Amino acid sequence: VTCERFTMNPQSDRDMLENEFIASASSELATLRQENELLKQEVEVLKSMLPFGNVKLKKTLNDHFSMVNHYTVLVKDLEASKEFYENMIGCIPTKRPAEILGKGLWYSIGNAELHLIEYPTITITQSLEDIKCKSDDGH
Repeated sequence: VTCERFTMNPQSDRDMLENEFIASASSELATLRQENELLKQEVEVLKSMLPFGNVKLKKTLNDHFSMVNHYTVLVKDLEASKEFYENMIGCIPTKRPAEILGKGLWYSIGNAELHLIEYPTITITQSLEDIKCKSDDGH
């Protein structure tokens, strides 16, 4: 197509745009590669600063827990326990899923639940004072 002031060649214009795009993309890729190398160097510097000899790498249960979702207490007499937890302590009963087998009651206690499970032949071998777990990651 020819006009008075300029000549337009669609193929050469397309080629010129493609070349500009390739040059721009190549420049951006080079910049990203440089940034990647700098980050790799920073990671290596940080790794060299870690005192591995003094770091405790193995976590304990106390490193994983910050709250308790529920407590389960095995009881010999569910009705006597119900009387105690509801009338003496003031626990609020909550719905226990029907698909759970056996006799039991669930209560809301603050941000956690208390699950009572009737087990008439239970022998207590551990107290609640022995269980102390806390975590920062919410599990």
